[in-house]
Amino acid sequence: MNIPKLFFCALFLTGIMLGCKSDNQQQTTARHAITDTLIVGIMPTLDCVPIYMARTYNIYDSLGLYVRLTCMNSQMDLENLLANGKIDIAPSDMFRTIMWQNKRKNIRFLASSCREWRLYANKKRRISKVEHLGNRMIGMTRQSVLDYYCDTINSKLMRNSELLLKPQINDVFIRLQMLNEAQLDAIFLPLPLDQLAEEKGHNKISDLKGCDGYAGLAVSCNRIKPNRKAVELFLRAYNMAVDSMKIYAEQPLPQYITTHFNIDSIPLKVIKSKSLSHLYHPETKKIASALLWARKNNFATKAYNTDTLTYK
Repeated sequence: MNIPKLFFCALFLTGIMLGCKSDNQQQTTARHAITDTLIVGIMPTLDCVPIYMARTYNIYDSLGLYVRLTCMNSQMDLENLLANGKIDIAPSDMFRTIMWQNKRKNIRFLASSCREWRLYANKKRRISKVEHLGNRMIGMTRQSVLDYYCDTINSKLMRNSELLLKPQINDVFIRLQMLNEAQLDAIFLPLPLDQLAEEKGHNKISDLKGCDGYAGLAVSCNRIKPNRKAVELFLRAYNMAVDSMKIYAEQPLPQYITTHFNIDSIPLKVIKSKSLSHLYHPETKKIASALLWARKNNFATKAYNTDTLTYK
């Protein structure tokens, strides 16, 4: 091989090596651009939809935030992961957060959300209003906003001897199955899963008015303490996703949402409800009410106060 040929071969190989180095530098730069990482628990509720959609709209990427999702059908299961420092953020409510703090778990209530619940009675029962629920079994989660609402129902019953029976069924799909098989008299279901009960002909007897603001998201303080910026970015991404969903309301939802929610037969407009809203700061009046009820039900000590309840 003569000198010119050797020169051009060397030049060619050098170009390839420089190109590879440039590509590696770009990949490294791209990786370093996303420096904040969160593991977020989600369940099939209306207020978790924007967490999915922020990924679909590439909002997390645009903010330099990496979010890994953990999907479950039970708020309690996600809270267990949160309380034990396995995930950063998860659905919860004020009552449950108070309970965990009294167990010396370092979690805090992050923000209130638009989560809504409906109370459905089995279609085979003669139950058309909450006053008919005396001595009836209601599937729910104890020491939660659902348990709190059960107390408001008990106050409407005619005799104290006919108080609600409250078996703890944490998985929302198991609740629905037990209602369908008449193993429970009534259950609480979140939007949009309430539509599955509607399809089976069960009777909606309450929409839990007065319980707004108690449910939302909680954070693991041990995990997010060094990563406060990521939490701020997550809140921004959530609210941006809500705005985008309202702008692009006619677009279909991604398959991974309908699969996890088991809602292929539910109209998409149910998900994109007008009730979908930004996360917002917990109300002081709600916090005080939650603490009072927690003390009354003996899962908050007299010495406990709510100074550490919310994430600030």
